[in-house]
Parts: sequence; structure tokens; C-alpha cells
Amino acid sequence: MKIDKTKLRFTPTADHRSTVKLLAGFGMPHCDICLFVLHKDKPISEAMLRDFFCEELAIAPVEMDRLAITSLAVQIRKGNVAAIGLYMKNRMGWRDVSSLRKRTVKGLKRLPIRYLSR
Repeated sequence: MKIDKTKLRFTPTADHRSTVKLLAGFGMPHCDICLFVLHKDKPISEAMLRDFFCEELAIAPVEMDRLAITSLAVQIRKGNVAAIGLYMKNRMGWRDVSSLRKRTVKGLKRLPIRYLSR
């Protein structure tokens, strides 16, 4: 009896591709992504994941970064103070004033914040 090789072959669906792209975009490990892509009611192997979804695995993290950066830029243009602060801390090296407080040493008191903000 001959085995029909077309029944053994895996063909990714559009749903498989979108799932892999989403999970890879968030940085999920390949071994975990495999659990969400089933072939004959079993997860595919990591080798199959890399073979069938190499484009999605490569481009998804870059697209997610682009989406986050675009959303952040929109919020900065709207004047969102939290978005502006996030940008300034991460790209310009700014810090909160409260992080400038001296660590307490035995016998010394903390300086009130009003003295540090001048």
C-alpha cells in the first residue's frame, strides 16, 4: 500500500502566518510559537517553523518596533506628557528628580525633594 505524500505535507494557512507573525513580533521563543501551529493535531517542529515561516520570523520584530515607534511619535505630537517623558528618558538620558536623592547612610537624613529640584 502506497502512502499519499500530499496528506503528509504541511501547508501553512493565512491564520498560521498571522499567528506566527504576532507571536514572533512580541519576541516569543520559537519553541513556544510551535505550540500554536498544529499539523495533524500536533505542534510543528522548530525546524518546520523556520522552514515554512522564515519571512514572518524575520520581519515580525521589525514591524512591531515600527508600530511602537509610530504610536509613540503620534502621542508625542499630541503632547502626551508620559510619551514625551518616556522618549526623553530612553533617548536623551534624562532622569526623574526623585532618582537623584542621596542614599541614606547611617546617621544621615534624606534631603527633602524641594532641595533637590532647585
